[in-house]
Amino acid sequence: MSNNKSRKSKQPTAKFEKPVVIVTEQGASKVTNDLKPRGKDKAVKRIMKIMGNHEGQINVIDMHNVLDLFVDNAEIPFQKLNGIRICVSWVGNPDGEIGRALVPDMQERIKSGQITFGIICSKRGKRPKKNKRSSDDPDDISRNVCVETGSKAYIINKLAEWSKNEKEEVYFFDDAPDHVNSVASLDIGVHTYLVPKGDGGIKFLEDLCDELHKN
Repeated sequence: MSNNKSRKSKQPTAKFEKPVVIVTEQGASKVTNDLKPRGKDKAVKRIMKIMGNHEGQINVIDMHNVLDLFVDNAEIPFQKLNGIRICVSWVGNPDGEIGRALVPDMQERIKSGQITFGIICSKRGKRPKKNKRSSDDPDDISRNVCVETGSKAYIINKLAEWSKNEKEEVYFFDDAPDHVNSVASLDIGVHTYLVPKGDGGIKFLEDLCDELHKN
C-alpha cells in the first residue's frame, strides 16, 4: 500500500487578456483584443464603418509625450496632414488611474477635432533592461517587436485592413522605440517616426508635419 499522500494536481492558470478600449464620441467600450465585433457590441462596428468609408492617409498618433504635448482644444500640427487622425495609446492597465484618465482626454480631443477616435491597448513586447553602454550605442535601443493580438502593431494593421485605402498608407508617430520598431515591421505601406522626449518633441512634430504637408 502506498504511503504517498494524494496530491491535487495544479491546473495551469488561464492567462488574463486585458481588453482593448475603444473611445468615440458615444463613449468608451471594452472589447476583446482581436477587435472582432461580437453580439450587441457596437464599438468595433462603429470604427469599422468609419474606416470603411475612409480612402485616404491613416495617421496614428500616440498619446503620452506625443499628442498630449498639445492641449486638447488647440490646433495641432497633425491637422495639417491629409487623412484621418486616430490616437492609439498603450497603458499597463486600462482600469488603472492613467488608463481611466485617457478616456475623457481622448473624448475632448475628439470633440475639438484633433482626432476621430481613440484606442487604448495593453499588449507590449518585453524590453531588455538598459545596460551600461553609451547612450550613443544603437544596442541601447530596444529592438523587440510585438505584433501580437491587441498590440499597437496589430491594431494598426486592422485599421489599414478595414480602410478603402488601397495603398494602405499609414503614418505612425510614437516616442517609444519598441512600438515604432513593431509597427515598422508590418508588411504594409507604413511610415514611422520616433518622437524625441522632452522639450524638443513639439518643434520636431511641427517641423515634421510641415515637411509632410509640403510633400
